Amino acid sequence: MKAETAIKNLEKVADSEMRVNKRQYRGTKAWRLIMAALENNLRVIRPCEVQGTGRYIKNADYTAQVRYLLVRAKIKFSFENDAPRGGV
Repeated sequence: MKAETAIKNLEKVADSEMRVNKRQYRGTKAWRLIMAALENNLRVIRPCEVQGTGRYIKNADYTAQVRYLLVRAKIKFSFENDAPRGGV
């Protein structure tokens, strides 16, 4: 699938979501991860990150949201864990 087609499909998903308006939906982290991958021709999306500093850190996992958007936009993807020790 071409990037333009995938972007159009993602736009349709944002339009069809009734509980959140389009602007808020586009501002989500999952949306930004997918759009960055499409615009920069990246083949890997890493939906987990560490947020915070010092003792106030937490692991943020956006895997479910990214998968939801990709499935709704009908974009083919494979879900794999490439961490060396089976991490997130």
